[in-house]
Amino acid sequence: MRYTEVDVTITVPGPGTVVVTAMQTVRIDHTSGSLDGIDIYLADTPAFCAGDGWSGLAYVGQNQPTDVYYVNVPLQEPFPVTAGTHTFYINGVGFAGGGTGDEFWFGSMIAVYYAT
Repeated sequence: MRYTEVDVTITVPGPGTVVVTAMQTVRIDHTSGSLDGIDIYLADTPAFCAGDGWSGLAYVGQNQPTDVYYVNVPLQEPFPVTAGTHTFYINGVGFAGGGTGDEFWFGSMIAVYYAT
């Protein structure tokens, strides 16, 4: 299952770095005995989902009781940019479980430009 909910757009006057900081709350509808997990990423395209050192994780282990869990995932990543308008996204992909009740719940993002 893929998730995309929040985006932020920034227009910059020249080359530099945009640092994107985000918080994504993930709702996981968990059933005991199964593993639930969602990898979460910041990206400059709405469909990008590839793990790296900047990604986050929402996870509920198989030994946890059946319940609905809310997991807050903080994210931060620098992006090199050129002059112009750039949009950044919080993306996610389920790697285990993937119940129909799993979803991005609330999210927020800020983008800050640093000129080079």
